[in-house]
Amino acid sequence: MSDLTIDATLDLLSLKELAISKTHDGIALLDSEGRYYYLNEAHVKPFGYEHENELLGKTWQAIYPPEEIERLERDMVPLLVEHGKWTGETRGITKQGTPVFQEISLTFLEDGGMICVTRIINKEKEYERELQLRARKMLSVVENISDGILLEDENRIIQAVNPALMTMFGIAGDASKMIGVDCAKAMLGVAKSVKNPEAFLSRVEELMEKRKNGTDTVFLVSERTLQREFVPIILNDSSEGYLWVYKDVTSREESKRKLESLIIKEQGINEVKSKLIQTISHEFKQPLNNAIDSLNILRSMTDNDSESYSRPWEYLSMELQRLNQNVSRIVNFESLYQSRKANLTIVNAKNLVSNYLNYNYKMFMMTGKFEFTDEMNEQAVAVDVNLIELAFRNLIDNAIKYSNPNEAIHIKCFSLKETAHFVFENKMKQGLKVEPDKLGTPFYRGTNNEQGLGLGLSIIDHSLQLMSGEVKFESKLEIFTATVTLPISEQ
Repeated sequence: MSDLTIDATLDLLSLKELAISKTHDGIALLDSEGRYYYLNEAHVKPFGYEHENELLGKTWQAIYPPEEIERLERDMVPLLVEHGKWTGETRGITKQGTPVFQEISLTFLEDGGMICVTRIINKEKEYERELQLRARKMLSVVENISDGILLEDENRIIQAVNPALMTMFGIAGDASKMIGVDCAKAMLGVAKSVKNPEAFLSRVEELMEKRKNGTDTVFLVSERTLQREFVPIILNDSSEGYLWVYKDVTSREESKRKLESLIIKEQGINEVKSKLIQTISHEFKQPLNNAIDSLNILRSMTDNDSESYSRPWEYLSMELQRLNQNVSRIVNFESLYQSRKANLTIVNAKNLVSNYLNYNYKMFMMTGKFEFTDEMNEQAVAVDVNLIELAFRNLIDNAIKYSNPNEAIHIKCFSLKETAHFVFENKMKQGLKVEPDKLGTPFYRGTNNEQGLGLGLSIIDHSLQLMSGEVKFESKLEIFTATVTLPISEQ
């Protein structure tokens, strides 16, 4: 061989060595005893060594922990001897003791040595561990959630299923054994638990075909009711997957049915009640008015003014008037509660109560029955004139009725922030007991000997609600207080 040929060969070898030393893959040559006699920088640096000389002459075992050496000698060496090459993943260790994950390829040489090519896969392993952690977390959630969960991939192979789903459909066995099963075939078995299997399977095919979110209701043979939700999702490898969520809504549906039944019954009751009120108004009120008018005519036609003659007439007239008043209250109560809207007018809050008292209770004002204080500012309130007068009349009549004749009724009006307050206070008759929390409930009456229907305060409460106001009742130390509150309106 000429010198020129030798020089060319040496130059070629130098270029190859340079290329090998600069490649990103780790390359090492080992002799027949497994000792390194060549390593490039990419094979040395990941293990925390500054120069290849630190590993030259040492065996490959220098960069592996004992448990990994044992695994490789047990699993890798026999395959390498049999096939002359081996490819797999290993877990090395740096000089500082940090794990290094690598993808490795080994090939036997003719002299009994080996060539080793490696690629560091720490990032890939880290990502893999993260995915595994996320998968474990997801599996933990799926296993413990009360809703039934089924996850399948784009080929309809089951990827996850939880015990709750197995229980819902009466499927025996371990949920984990369902993983890897063809979901289409599994659905055939599940459909046996459904009241309408054909509709169940048809809906599954429809949802799969549309590939869009969908919700429907599933009725089981066990009389349970499930709400099913279908959600197309993207799995970790960017492939398509399908999530099925089954929620047991049996209790909710049962409550809904009971509520609907109660509404129907209430509608029937209301219809009967309305007809009853109409009957009372037509069959009782008019005859009562006629009887009262006839009684007054008959009384005016007689000249007998003796007490023994006039008292029965007065008693009969009084009882008829009381009966007529109660019938009117029942009819007005029903009419009021059918109303859902007030006819509001802006009025001056300062003169609202005083004007009403002077017009309707002039005699009581003259006798000092009312102690009236008006500290109200000149502010406007929006009221339905008929409703507010109805509320005031019931409050004042109650105060007169349930207080002693010689006791004054205290009425005070004042402004507070953005509200107008009207307070009615009276000392209750002896023996009268009330429960403030129940006042305003239709037909509730306190413990007393007075006659009445127990509708007055309920009418007040409903009237004020229609005007965005409220009434509060309080009973303390024989003093009964009713406070009406209305919002101040802009002029």
